[in-house]
Amino acid sequence: MEGKQEIPLLQQSPQPQASPRQDLDDTCSQIVKYCFGVILFTYVFMIFVVFAPICMGPYRVGAGSSSLIQVAIPYFVESIDAFKFPDEKVEPILYMLNKKPPLDVIRTWSDIHYASPEAGRIVEDWLYILNEGSEMDIFYSVPSSSSLLLTITRENEYPTWFYHFDHQPHLHIIHGNGVIHQKILKSGRYRIGVINFDSRVEVQLNITARALIYNTSEARDMCMVAQGQCSLPVLFGAENYAVLTTHLKQGMSDGESYVNLSCQPRLSAYFVGIVLVIIIMYVAICLFKTSIRIICGLVDRWPFVFKRSLLP
Repeated sequence: MEGKQEIPLLQQSPQPQASPRQDLDDTCSQIVKYCFGVILFTYVFMIFVVFAPICMGPYRVGAGSSSLIQVAIPYFVESIDAFKFPDEKVEPILYMLNKKPPLDVIRTWSDIHYASPEAGRIVEDWLYILNEGSEMDIFYSVPSSSSLLLTITRENEYPTWFYHFDHQPHLHIIHGNGVIHQKILKSGRYRIGVINFDSRVEVQLNITARALIYNTSEARDMCMVAQGQCSLPVLFGAENYAVLTTHLKQGMSDGESYVNLSCQPRLSAYFVGIVLVIIIMYVAICLFKTSIRIICGLVDRWPFVFKRSLLP
């Protein structure tokens, strides 16, 4: 129609699109954040995984026993705390040394046990904690003509709620009077028991032991756990060995008690470790971003280089 003017349509301005370089930068930032979180979490997790089993109690100790404990990562351990459970069986002492102590101190003790096991039952066994190289002589006396079965079993290092014994315990048929010599080839907890397959019979056992314990004459520090709770410092960056030993009371060589050991963390080492991880990650991020920019620059110049290569 005449006189009617056409109104031009408004053209919408195109939305700005992200350049390939910006997409790469965004992807790079996401990858860096993800990698940083994963590495930091892995660092903290590995520290706790390695640190937790080092010296977490309770430790089982017996009268006249001696146990060696090595602090595997002294960089993250500031001290070792020991706490004795409320019992009066043993009096443990905690020593700290700069090097592994020799197992060359001889301690001799003897025990006498009387038992009258019923037929088809095992008498309550007796527990001894012995180190490698120790020896035992078991003198037995069975007045009647019946025979008994004497067992010597070594308990493996399993949690206290699950006892596991060697598949091949030492078995000895005893009758009359005699002696059994037993040499300890591996440190551990040994149980001596008597099994009766016949009518009730009495037995007397006289156990004499030549036990080897760790030499603590060069200990740099010690504390009496028997007094309740004590703590010993751990040297930074050096070898640290702890020896948990107990005195031998008269007439009390068998049995066991529990000492709870715990490690106090070295917070300064944790802080320095986290700061180092952050610095390393920052340097890696800068290098990664720089390499991305270089790659993006090559990609932007690639068409020009490609066209120049086609010119005659």
